[in-house]
Amino acid sequence: LNDFLFELLRQTPPPSSPTGKETKFYYATQVKGSPPVLLLFMNETKFIPDTYQRFVEKQIRGKFGFTGVPLTVNFRKRKN
Repeated sequence: LNDFLFELLRQTPPPSSPTGKETKFYYATQVKGSPPVLLLFMNETKFIPDTYQRFVEKQIRGKFGFTGVPLTVNFRKRKN
């Protein structure tokens, strides 16, 4: 999952924040199995648009065969 997400974010990075700070992805984890819930930890989540979140979810669905499954992908700010 992390390898796929790092490659996806490298190819299509999230937009920068209005302050110009780069949005960084740290890691992803599956916190629930049925239905699957994924958490993606980032340095800043409030500037990630809904369209980009839907894009990431669609890519995960296509790669891992979650078509028709109620998949939840949450973006969370990593605690320091």
